[in-house]
Amino acid sequence: MSIGGDATAETSLLGIGLLGRELGLDAHNRIENDASLTRNDFFLANGDNHSFNATLFQMMTSTVSTTSSSSSPIYDRTGLSLFRSQRWAQSQRDNPDFFYGPIGFGLYAAAGFVYELFANGSEAGVGADKETLLSFFGAVPIPGEEGYTVQPERFPPNWYTRTNAYTIPELAAEAVAMYLENPVLFGGNTAEGVFDVVDSDDGLISGGMLKAGISEDEVACLLYQVIATQAIPV
Repeated sequence: MSIGGDATAETSLLGIGLLGRELGLDAHNRIENDASLTRNDFFLANGDNHSFNATLFQMMTSTVSTTSSSSSPIYDRTGLSLFRSQRWAQSQRDNPDFFYGPIGFGLYAAAGFVYELFANGSEAGVGADKETLLSFFGAVPIPGEEGYTVQPERFPPNWYTRTNAYTIPELAAEAVAMYLENPVLFGGNTAEGVFDVVDSDDGLISGGMLKAGISEDEVACLLYQVIATQAIPV
């Protein structure tokens, strides 16, 4: 996998790597997608869909603060599910080229990493605290203000991994749970004031919504298809 640019020679012996020419990790609608937690939509930032947006980080922190029972925000499923839906609404409103096809479901799996993998040495599902995420996201609080400046991302001091592995079935179940707490439609803006829903070819997304009662195996299959194999309009 390339972080960006042409890495065909490095990603495929046959010269036709899955993530080869112009399909690095910031490739729009392939790995990157609209309505990211802390990155701009491609068409709202002159193609800069990879730089950290401190304003979005502040929005995320404010949202999880409203759902946290502690005095300091805890980034967990409840807060991030709510923020995921808020970002969908924001992008759908502000981005005329907004597209949230089946690949958008992968964002729920990725958001789960925030509290399942970034939390400092916790058991599953506990959530990540603010100090930990400030370091991972490269956010630096501005003294006396609510905003942030940016520094290079880094592992937090004295950070260690969670005590048990994060398995594919757990990832799939977590993605579904996060989506179902605040479900949104899959589709895209096709004209001013018009949003058309899309479905996946296998019926796992139907009527623009995740299929009711979807199994963990089906979720894992869906994630593989939308991230690794599906043709995406750009």
